[in-house]
This record gives sequence, C-alpha cells and structure tokens, in this order.
Amino acid sequence: DRRVSIPMCAGVESLNVGAAVAVCLFEQVRQRSLR
Repeated sequence: DRRVSIPMCAGVESLNVGAAVAVCLFEQVRQRSLR
C-alpha cells in the first residue's frame, strides 16, 4: 500500500475521487514523458 498526498489551495478541504484520480494520472503521464 502507498499513501499519496495532493497539495491543494488554502480553503480546499478535499477532492472527489474522480478529481483525485485525474490528478494522479496526469502526474504519472507527466513524469513518464520526462524520461
């Protein structure tokens, strides 16, 4: 298991599951394209 932290703007308490998954997938694609 892994724990992931998504930095958020002040005043935002949480993201819905769809938004959180989109952020994680975007970051994964971004990091793979840097290789």
